[in-house]
Amino acid sequence: MTAAKYCVENGLTPTIFERSHTIGGLWAPENKRSAAWDGLTANVSYYFMSFSDHTYPEKSPIFSGKTEVFAFLTSYIKKFDLEKYISYNTE
Repeated sequence: MTAAKYCVENGLTPTIFERSHTIGGLWAPENKRSAAWDGLTANVSYYFMSFSDHTYPEKSPIFSGKTEVFAFLTSYIKKFDLEKYISYNTE
């Protein structure tokens, strides 16, 4: 996602291939292939999982759960209008 954002900023047209019907990979709530269970929390704090141009909401838990990470990734896609570059259900 970050690479796609920088491509767009530099006049390129990226394609993000997403195997599923939604973004998020192992953090996607509906991902049946994921080893991430509902109560799982990241083992890295949001200080290290944030992007320099997009940080976690102020009241986020320091070690985010599956729902928070997915929401963060989704908000990145929306903030930088990257949805149109995603090819869903594509390996």
